[in-house]
Amino acid sequence: MQNLLKVTKHNALIASSYRLSLMEIRIVLYGISLINPNTKEFPISYKININKFARIFQIKEDRLFSELKDVVVKKFWERDFSYIDEKGKVIMRRWLTDIIYHDGEGHLEIFYNYNIKKMLHNLQEHFTSYYLDRVKGLKSVYSIRVYELCIMEYSKLKLYSNIVKFRIKISYLRDLLGLENKYKYFRDIRLFVLERAKKEINKQSDIKIDYKVEKLGRTPYEIEFSVKIKKTEEDFKKAEIALKNKDAKEKDRRANHKPMHSTSSNTTTLGGSMGSILENLKRGLD
Repeated sequence: MQNLLKVTKHNALIASSYRLSLMEIRIVLYGISLINPNTKEFPISYKININKFARIFQIKEDRLFSELKDVVVKKFWERDFSYIDEKGKVIMRRWLTDIIYHDGEGHLEIFYNYNIKKMLHNLQEHFTSYYLDRVKGLKSVYSIRVYELCIMEYSKLKLYSNIVKFRIKISYLRDLLGLENKYKYFRDIRLFVLERAKKEINKQSDIKIDYKVEKLGRTPYEIEFSVKIKKTEEDFKKAEIALKNKDAKEKDRRANHKPMHSTSSNTTTLGGSMGSILENLKRGLD
C-alpha cells in the first residue's frame, strides 16, 4: 500500500459545491495525490504524466494528451468551487491559476490556486484520506463524489460502529453535486446519480453502500446512507496465515508437552476447528 497514491483533502473541500466532468475530477485527484500533505513546502504546480495518468485510470493513451489539453483549456480553466469557511462565510475560488503545455515531452503542467493550500497541505484535523486506486474504476463523476462523502463520514464515525449511517438533505445534495439545473425530478437523481453510484461503488471500490429515501409527507426530503468497509481476499489470506501459525504453534506445544494419555483426536479437532473458521471467513467475504 505504501506505493499507492493517496488523496488527502480537508473535509470542507469534500463537502464543497462544484461541478466537474469525469476527466476534470480525475485531473484534480491525480494532482492532489502527488501532494505530500505533511511536507513543509506546498507544490502549487504538478505535471500530468500522460503515460502514468492513462495507466492509473485504465484509459487509452491515443489522443489523451490533446484531449487533456482540450478539457483543461475549454472547461477546467474556468471552473470554480464554493464552500463555507469556519466563520460561516461562503467562499468561491478557482481551481487553477496557470497552465504550461510541454507538447514535446508528453505532459501538462498545472498550477493550483495558492489559496486552496490550507485545504490540501499540512492538515492536522478535519481531513479525509483514501487511495486513488479505490476510485480509478468509477466511471461517473457523481460516483466519485458520493464515494468521498461516504468515506469522509465513515472516517469520522468508524470507531463507534462497523456500519456507519449518516443523513443528507436532498436539497443540499443537489447543491453539492451541481444538480440544480440538470435533474428537475428526484426520480432522475435516484436513477442517474444514486443508483449508479451505489452500483459502481459497491463493485469497484473498497466500501459497500446502501441508502434509503426519507419523505416529508409525500415529498422526498432526505437520504440516509449506510457505509461499511468490504472484507477483501487480502483480509482472508491474512486471517488464514494467522490461523495456520496458531495451529502450528499449538501442535508444537503439544509435541513438546505431550500429556500421559493424549490421543490423536485433539489434533483432528483442532484442524477441523481451523477449517470451520476459514470456511466462515470465506462466507463473510464480500
